[in-house]
Amino acid sequence: MRALALFLIPTAALAGGPAVTVDGLCPGPVDLEIMGVTPGSTVAILKGDGPGSDLIPGGPCAGIRSGLDGLAYVTSLRDSDGDGMIRLRPSLPAPACSQSIQVIDVEGCVVSTVTPLGRPSCGALAPSYPAVDEVVDAGALVGTIMTTAWDGTALHMSSGGGAIDTRLTRYAADGTFLGNYAPGLDVRSVFTMGDGIAPTYIRPYGSSDIYRETAPGSYTFDRSLGGGTLDAQSAVVWDATRERFLAMEGGQVDQWDAAGMHLGSVMLSGYVDPGYPANRGIAVSNAGCWMTYDDGVVTTWGPDGERLASTLLSGAGVDFNALFSFSYAAGRVWVWSDASSSWSAFDLGL
Repeated sequence: MRALALFLIPTAALAGGPAVTVDGLCPGPVDLEIMGVTPGSTVAILKGDGPGSDLIPGGPCAGIRSGLDGLAYVTSLRDSDGDGMIRLRPSLPAPACSQSIQVIDVEGCVVSTVTPLGRPSCGALAPSYPAVDEVVDAGALVGTIMTTAWDGTALHMSSGGGAIDTRLTRYAADGTFLGNYAPGLDVRSVFTMGDGIAPTYIRPYGSSDIYRETAPGSYTFDRSLGGGTLDAQSAVVWDATRERFLAMEGGQVDQWDAAGMHLGSVMLSGYVDPGYPANRGIAVSNAGCWMTYDDGVVTTWGPDGERLASTLLSGAGVDFNALFSFSYAAGRVWVWSDASSSWSAFDLGL
């Protein structure tokens, strides 16, 4: 298995340092939240044209290497509440949508990762994408390969077809195999409530119940999804942009709030039902793009069901296991390949 550390660090956080989230569409007002600040400390906000390595030119952290190109100082703010969090609601002009920001906790000069201010467009896809990496199966999964999740520390790969034997295997960010697990659930999807945010959750076959991870491989009942249409085989995922659970069957996307209350359903406009099992899988990217998969092609959709774009995943699996495995984790799309007994990762920039 090739090393994964280069791309499995989530965009919004570095362990032990500040983290930044931007919620909202640019241009316009957004909710900007800085977390993990030393209580009472000051943070400096920098902006740039994108990822780079410019040195911070002045101030108490002068000479520290940033992660930005075209570095510019914006402002400094103090965590006056001493809770390690700073919340802002700026209104971003159009030119800012192509820029990124980074924050520095002046106490220790610890920097966050780079956070784009503008969300990528779900409709802006290249004609095709190659795999950027792969995870060769080093576990002992039994049955049909299911989805993948990233909890900020480990990748969780799953399988279904029964509630006994190994149904979960985990890999660390540096590619280390962490072990096999038997959670006692017939998995149809493993997911997180926010890419890179622990714990993981499992939706089992034929159940409206969601189970939460309490320790590696151990899960307990967490909540139920009430009402609506939830096919026995459908993957349940979490839309972190809109804070809701999603499940799809035959082009109908049902939605539930965090408490499990049904919010209604949306039909994907122009969806051509490819049949089982492709028609029961959905994924959501960090940019809030709904995605479906069939025969090597990913299609993106908006939250009102509008079709936005399609792209080919070059060399991606197209068989039974591949269609069940389609998922989004660590900022990548994942698809299993029977031919290589591995999961391939594709970066769509979403």
